[in-house]
Amino acid sequence: MYPLKITFSENFNEKYQEYRQMLVEILAEKEKPAIEVKENSKLIDQNQQISNLDDNDVKKIKDILDVINIRLAIKKPPYIVYIPLIDFPDSIKRFEVIALIYKIDRDLGGALRFTQITDGAEYSKQEVCIRVEDDKAKFIDFKRVIDKKYNDIIKNKNVDINTEKSEEIQPQPEDKKQDSNPYTEVKNGIGYFKFYKEGKNIKIGKEKTRHFRFLQSLCIPKLGTQKTIEEVFEAIKNDKDLKDSVLTGFDTPQKKTRMITIMKNSCIKELQKNQELKKISYKFDNTEKRVWLKLEE
Repeated sequence: MYPLKITFSENFNEKYQEYRQMLVEILAEKEKPAIEVKENSKLIDQNQQISNLDDNDVKKIKDILDVINIRLAIKKPPYIVYIPLIDFPDSIKRFEVIALIYKIDRDLGGALRFTQITDGAEYSKQEVCIRVEDDKAKFIDFKRVIDKKYNDIIKNKNVDINTEKSEEIQPQPEDKKQDSNPYTEVKNGIGYFKFYKEGKNIKIGKEKTRHFRFLQSLCIPKLGTQKTIEEVFEAIKNDKDLKDSVLTGFDTPQKKTRMITIMKNSCIKELQKNQELKKISYKFDNTEKRVWLKLEE
């Protein structure tokens, strides 16, 4: 190897200072009110992009945001969440989940930042990593916009259906029950459960309580979906668990037993106290690796 020799001209420092000053002036120019116009233009473009979403994408984005919102309920800044791909509804294919999260990041205002997909030989072990702005305000506002758009779509569809079937016999409430899946919702920080859309709001408890988040997790994508013990515990864990050496340690039989004990004592027993939920039973498989809800007749 030959040594590399660099020779600076005599007026190098003078030229450097000259170019540095030019750069300072250019950057100063960019900080003028033109930025406000650019931000307004970006906001208009974002709203236009949301308006242009087709109905199917709105429904899928809403379902994705619902899954992410459960994880964010127990997180503190910085909001970085790892979500197994199998947690998202079966109706949304793996590539669609990734594509739609990327679309939110790139085209719809960046309420989510798609960062990576973790490696996993099995699909069930692959996770998507997402970052949310530290104050969550952007995510909450975006979710509110999508929820409103989705509700508007449903209302418009109902109007069209009612117009087309105006001469037909309207279904009775019992028929409506057949068409709805049980689900949870949050109002003013309180979690509720409904057996069907027109049914009663059954109060479960505060949004961040273990038993509500347990019920909420097992209703996504729908009641009856089997989930691993680890998935459900991720949705219900609290700050106290982060100080538990067993729960934060390596995967061991003791760790799994601790998770199941918490689910049975803090979640299932609490939910069983509510007589309005007596139609729901709580199931574990023979090896206690999976848990799900069952609606008894």
